[in-house]
Amino acid sequence: MTEEKNIQREIEETLKLLDEESSLKSNPYFYSKLINRIESRKKSKYGLLDLLKPALVAILLLINIYTIAVWSDSSENNNYSASQSLVSLIEEELNINSSVDKSIFN
Repeated sequence: MTEEKNIQREIEETLKLLDEESSLKSNPYFYSKLINRIESRKKSKYGLLDLLKPALVAILLLINIYTIAVWSDSSENNNYSASQSLVSLIEEELNINSSVDKSIFN
């Protein structure tokens, strides 16, 4: 029984603490510090790195376009030289005269 009374008393004390208003003491300069921090973040929003990102993307895009152009030209030349070597091998094997029209292989 005494244990129940102790529990009841602890509950009542806890509820009394909740009923009382306790004021929290804060720093008197908290608001001004907060406003200064917000303003400093707004000012430094666009840094040097943010301005260089679009330029870097443009440079990478141009390098990719140039690489694709050079690669496609070299692959066309390789295909042409491969077909020419195939024609010459076939001519040698079949002993075909070089005066024959080679447009069939092109």
